[in-house]
Amino acid sequence: MASNSKHFGKKDENGYHMGTMKWALDFGLSKEDALVLARANVNVDKLPGRKSPCPKWIPFIGGRPELHFNTSNIKNSYGTEQDTRIKNAQHYLQEAIKIKDENKAKSLEYLGIATHCLQDIAFHTDDVVRKFLWYYHISRVDEACYRPLSCLALAEFYTKQVLEMWSQKKYISDSKIWNIRNLVCYIE
Repeated sequence: MASNSKHFGKKDENGYHMGTMKWALDFGLSKEDALVLARANVNVDKLPGRKSPCPKWIPFIGGRPELHFNTSNIKNSYGTEQDTRIKNAQHYLQEAIKIKDENKAKSLEYLGIATHCLQDIAFHTDDVVRKFLWYYHISRVDEACYRPLSCLALAEFYTKQVLEMWSQKKYISDSKIWNIRNLVCYIE
């Protein structure tokens, strides 16, 4: 996968998560649809939606760390169908495709969650997660694995592959993206 994206760090110049807005526009989504997708993606990190990386057991703000980190505890499951982020991305993508014609806005929100799960595979390896007691995005965690271009290329690739399935309304259960060992990305 070729990428000419500049290094976005955590957010791109528009303030939307990891380039999602730009990648959606590059893919061909309208500005309005790309904005819904990008906002849904970034909202997965926020506390009010109860999808944040905070541990579930924290009263009132407990989130869903399995959307952000591989919480399966299965050895060598990083980036495979046993990785909780892959499972969740598959679920939300299927839901997004299922309701696309009836409720496009909700479909784009589900798609935003799916893209977030896959992007976090690129940015949160199991090695990084094991170093921290709390499943939580803090600036030190993000700095510890500061976004190299290869991570960004993988996140862009995942995002565009999911957008392709969604746009064609065709979930591909045996797609190579469901196992990171099948992928080869390069940067020009």
